[in-house]
Amino acid sequence: MQIYGYQRTGFTGTLLRVQVARSNTSFTIRGLSLAKSSRLKGEVKAYYQGPLPQLSIQVPPHSSIDGILAPVLLAMLCMEKNLLEISNHSILLYGTVNLVGSLVSPPPLQRELTQLCIEAGISLILCGENISPIHEYCIPCPSIASALSQIWRFSLRHPENEEPKRDNSKTYMLKEDPFTGILGLREAKQALCYAVAGELPFSINYGPPGSGKSLLLSRTKQLLPLLTGERIQEVWAIHGKQSIESPLLRLEAGMSQ
Repeated sequence: MQIYGYQRTGFTGTLLRVQVARSNTSFTIRGLSLAKSSRLKGEVKAYYQGPLPQLSIQVPPHSSIDGILAPVLLAMLCMEKNLLEISNHSILLYGTVNLVGSLVSPPPLQRELTQLCIEAGISLILCGENISPIHEYCIPCPSIASALSQIWRFSLRHPENEEPKRDNSKTYMLKEDPFTGILGLREAKQALCYAVAGELPFSINYGPPGSGKSLLLSRTKQLLPLLTGERIQEVWAIHGKQSIESPLLRLEAGMSQ
């Protein structure tokens, strides 16, 4: 299942896709600057019941806190209920969460929003009760919890878009994937794999804060082969210690020669 939010800027708007994956570490939000990620995490804590789960959440870098908070909360609840895995529908949550936890939707630019939903293959629109339904598959909801209930009902009534069951014989591939839990960044992952496979001397990663540069580099050792023969001796001579793991040197901006 794909969860989308909507962000309006002036006379135009855009859909905001929220991607969620389970993580072995703490709750993390990627795609935003450190300041915006910290603020969004604080907003999530204020609304989420209980401690934050171990999830990795990827959001578009241009997202505003108000525009992305509600779909992030809904995506977290859907992950908790395993809805993201058993359904292949695309859901739009149109609205924001106010101070009392109610879902409130601004007046829509209906023609533009309808076109965006067609392009993204949206099956269901969930909006606040303060506006009229946008089309036949638009359901007013007073809160995020109510939106989750409507997703359950919609998925049960429209099971034709269910994803096929995964082959259990291929689960080992997921466990050995060095990029497990890292959402998006497809081209960066491919470039890193090419650099490692071709034994290139270095890889240059660039992008705004929070885009996943350090996260990708932290998984690079899992891509590199173990050292053998003369390479072990070379590492000993340079680093003064014996190791069978390929060494990594991270060059920061502004470092001297």
